[in-house]
Amino acid sequence: MTSPNPNWPVVLFEADLTTGPPNVVGASRVSLNAPARRNAVRQADIRRGRQYELDQTQAGTATLNITDPLEVLNPGNGSSPLMTGGNTLKAYRAARVAALWPNSGNIVNNKVSPSFDPSFEGSTGGVTAAGGTTLASSTSQHFDGTHALLVTQGSAGSGAWPSLAVPTAPGLQYTFSVYARPNTSVSVQVQSTVGNSAVDSTALSFTRLTVTFTAVEATTKFTFAGTGTSTPTYFLDAAQLEYGSAATVFTTTGPTLYQLWNGYIERYPLQYDMNGARGVPVVHRHPERVHAIPLCLVG
Repeated sequence: MTSPNPNWPVVLFEADLTTGPPNVVGASRVSLNAPARRNAVRQADIRRGRQYELDQTQAGTATLNITDPLEVLNPGNGSSPLMTGGNTLKAYRAARVAALWPNSGNIVNNKVSPSFDPSFEGSTGGVTAAGGTTLASSTSQHFDGTHALLVTQGSAGSGAWPSLAVPTAPGLQYTFSVYARPNTSVSVQVQSTVGNSAVDSTALSFTRLTVTFTAVEATTKFTFAGTGTSTPTYFLDAAQLEYGSAATVFTTTGPTLYQLWNGYIERYPLQYDMNGARGVPVVHRHPERVHAIPLCLVG
């Protein structure tokens, strides 16, 4: 799919499955609605909790009906991609249901994340770095506004490459672009489970780097790789992520991220029917009806 339906918001179903305390925010969140793993959320039922008195409240619930033919949400499936690389399928993992609207403009904006500053006017824009790399909002060079992000890498290795993590919806096509002014060479790469895509620039003036890709996770990380010297230095400005296959005119505005539900996963499917396509963890029996809860998220 090139672009989302223009009449409906993009809904993100995501969870943090890393070991240890739940990581409420960050690039470790994975999608519960991922075509690359063939599991898809067919229906979501969110019920808000009630507050009886000032200190007495009832938790709300979010129940997701998910097709899961590969049983990647089965805690007993040791080969599940959600059970590798430090991930674990256990109860009380942080989870979120959110929506992005409208489906136009720059997703890298402060209504999606307070740290996003696509023009780097007053901050480092949500870009993070390790490996001795330093980031600074600089006035010495700029493409948009009066500032650009000055990157001084601690080394030319990948451990020193700065990165930017942005919410995305699996299965949709995106185009990421950034203006770069390198002293040697710099590339932008998309980190995903289907490999990396990269474009390079060696120009000594601001050049727009663009890369088009199909998202496979709830969060996509972009890395900026400087090479050519032991400590590459370069400027970045006008970062933009948008739906579709082409970069449009740079803007600092775009959709808002609406939090529909935040909480934790209470249970995963304990058994499957429909040849493994439908998880059935709990069945409540009543005199007149039987209804299954494929995946219950409580918060």
